[in-house]
Amino acid sequence: MDTLAVQSGCRGIALGQATDDEELLLITSEWDSVGAYRRGLSSFDVKMHSIPLLSRGIDEPSAYELIRTVDADGVRTAASGLAADAGEVGLGAAASPDVPSVST
Repeated sequence: MDTLAVQSGCRGIALGQATDDEELLLITSEWDSVGAYRRGLSSFDVKMHSIPLLSRGIDEPSAYELIRTVDADGVRTAASGLAADAGEVGLGAAASPDVPSVST
């Protein structure tokens, strides 16, 4: 994120976390123009540090919340609202006749 954020024309970078899976992350960016975006991704530092990560992206729908933002105002980090039992309670588990207790 820091490597992309310092590129000319980059307005800001944000990191999002899926609300149902802490392993799924989303990186979004805002640019002055398409040209600035292309020049930013063409820089040597971005090619060396960011492209290897970005190339591992998957196309999977989910809902995301922003947990880190880098822009002209600096770096802001927010606590995740991911439920403590998100990894234990699956879709439909809380609606069944016999709902198991959540371990703490």
